[in-house]
Amino acid sequence: MKAVELKTGARALRAIMENIMLEVMYELPQREDVVEVVIDSGVVAGKRRPILRKAGKGESTQDAA
Repeated sequence: MKAVELKTGARALRAIMENIMLEVMYELPQREDVVEVVIDSGVVAGKRRPILRKAGKGESTQDAA
């Protein structure tokens, strides 16, 4: 949506996603409990941080891709 509003292409969309994920990309390698990162419209709008979903009981973090 943001790339469409800005009338940009794939490269700009990649830059937008990298900006959104910047903090998470540095945080995740040190975390073994996170199985999923959720980026929703609130994150894209800058209203909140990405949601980090943690592994539940019996759920392996290595199975998540």
